[in-house]
Amino acid sequence: KLANYTKKVVIKLGKEGYIAKINGKYYRGYCNNTSNKNFLDGTGSGDNFDAGFVFGFLKEFDIKKTLDFANCCAEKSIEYSGGVGCDDKFVQIRRIFKIN
Repeated sequence: KLANYTKKVVIKLGKEGYIAKINGKYYRGYCNNTSNKNFLDGTGSGDNFDAGFVFGFLKEFDIKKTLDFANCCAEKSIEYSGGVGCDDKFVQIRRIFKIN
């Protein structure tokens, strides 16, 4: 029903990934780390998803890459205390998505 009010709906599902309906098309992303390997702290993982989504949108990634980037940001954030992490986290994400 949310899609009746907006063209972009994204629902975060924690370690289950996300579902989205954007401009009438459905998307489903899954967590690659369902076993929570290297889990340290879940604080801020949803916020990191949001930040990754905004980053991808501003960089004009296609929508699937934007969603996958956001999902990766959330997944990596659980490996660090406090939801922020360190430079290494950002280096890993940039390497995965080939971002300079």
